[in-house]
Amino acid sequence: MLGADLPSVFMGRTQILHPVQIVVPAGQVLGVIGPNGAGKSTLLRSLAGLDKPHAKWNGMPLPREQIGFMPQAFQMNARLSVLEAVLLGRREALGWRVAQADLEEAAHVLSYLGLSHLEGRSMDRLSGGQQQMVLVAQRVLRAPRLLVLDEPTSALDLHHQLLILRHLRTYAQTRQAVAVMALHDLTLAARFCDRLLLLKDGKEVMSGPTAEVLSEHRIDDCWTVSVEVLQARDGCKVIVPHERATQSVEGVSFQ
Repeated sequence: MLGADLPSVFMGRTQILHPVQIVVPAGQVLGVIGPNGAGKSTLLRSLAGLDKPHAKWNGMPLPREQIGFMPQAFQMNARLSVLEAVLLGRREALGWRVAQADLEEAAHVLSYLGLSHLEGRSMDRLSGGQQQMVLVAQRVLRAPRLLVLDEPTSALDLHHQLLILRHLRTYAQTRQAVAVMALHDLTLAARFCDRLLLLKDGKEVMSGPTAEVLSEHRIDDCWTVSVEVLQARDGCKVIVPHERATQSVEGVSFQ
């Protein structure tokens, strides 16, 4: 069980995050959602303990080496091979020589995420989406109890979004770990997250089971956009946004 009491965060005199309590059972995925500027990235940084550790596992402080954090839009420009970059996920445990077991496990993680074909490629020759997938593999290799990922699908096409999120959910379930990730796509959040934490203006609006958090009126209130919440064939929610009717501006035309 993951638990964390996150304190207020200030930027100068401006409070950008109010206190938030997080509780997630082992084996589950928590999605952090909200409009731009809601405080999602700030919350994830605080949870990851970049400033001060806050996460606890079954009531005990969670060591930093048990946390795998991937910030938003992070890229690696070093001339490392993909395999070498993934191995950096265990940099604290690696010696002067990399053990065969570490090489095999890194190769296994790449295979698990469908990245084996990139193993020998240089990181600085990869697309942004490919780098993003490799960096997810790097965090998974740490075998953390807690994965904290800020928009892990932002640079990925639809196929790879589904692939990465499916594997992250499987990782949490099979390792009895917890994954906490910020997502903008509410349909993906509905499909892959067990629970959601909705933020607005640095404050928690609601936290709970995904189906309860994603309601039409709540999305309307937080994103100021009208939506339909539909149901796919497999029972997952699909969020369909619509532009609100706006008052026309006399004398202004767009061509």
